[in-house]
Amino acid sequence: MAQAAQLACWGWLGGAALWATRRRKISARATRLTALVLLAACMATTITLTILDNKDLLRTLLPLHLCSLSAFLTLYLLATGNTACFHFCWYLGMPGAALALIFPAVEPSSWPNLMNTAFMLTHALVAFAPLLLWAQGRKPSPQAAGGVLLAGGAFFALTFFVNNLIHANYMFLLKAPPGTPLAWMESLGRAGYFACLAFFTVLTVWVMRAFAHMTNGKWKVESGK
Repeated sequence: MAQAAQLACWGWLGGAALWATRRRKISARATRLTALVLLAACMATTITLTILDNKDLLRTLLPLHLCSLSAFLTLYLLATGNTACFHFCWYLGMPGAALALIFPAVEPSSWPNLMNTAFMLTHALVAFAPLLLWAQGRKPSPQAAGGVLLAGGAFFALTFFVNNLIHANYMFLLKAPPGTPLAWMESLGRAGYFACLAFFTVLTVWVMRAFAHMTNGKWKVESGK
């Protein structure tokens, strides 16, 4: 219930910010700067709490989860409006963060409430950032979907290699978190698990590509912002 209330609250605030930005009632630059500062603070909180718990930093803090990579890319996106970051966050970062908000797998911590808040707000901002630029007039290119899919495949391969090298569980490739759709996929066996991950990744990119097609011709592009 508390999680649902948090999601509803942040969803309302995010929707209000997008509405106000679209109608130029608030500064686009100020909105991006606010999101940037909040995201940086949340990421710093997560890193600090992990260090204070004396956890194995090599196996917990490398940006080899999709959402942790997307969080760093989102920082750069909010600061620069970089096109490549925008497309990666649109096609993979945003839907991945949305799924993590619905099925959270929060790292255990001696400060569970603070860690949970940082986790939820980080993922909410990763999902919010591409929509913010979208509301400001940036259009995702359907032609970029293939490149993002290739980049995602390369990231998957790199993460699999690092997991086996240091015995980590980034991207949950070795062990799915309980209570999530990944746990059901894992019950299909290792080959079935990886096949499902690949299938749903392609499906996600295809769905987001369909949304990108829907925006064509309906949003004014603002370059250089």
